[in-house]
Amino acid sequence: MPVGALTSITHRITGILLALGIPFAIYILDCSLQGPQTYIRVIQVGSLLPAGRRSAWIVNIGGFAVALLAAGAWL
Repeated sequence: MPVGALTSITHRITGILLALGIPFAIYILDCSLQGPQTYIRVIQVGSLLPAGRRSAWIVNIGGFAVALLAAGAWL
């Protein structure tokens, strides 16, 4: 498949996932506004900063590796 097709498919899939996540986001917002106890429960749903940083590094390094592999295959 050409890179444009892959990008288009990926863009559509991520758009669908984002659209499907809207009801969940509204539910979480509603729960967080109900009171202090539910707010505490909602903020515990999120990820921790060290895990977020670690996954960001993994994604960045993986993306760079894929770019290098694509450049090597193209040359």
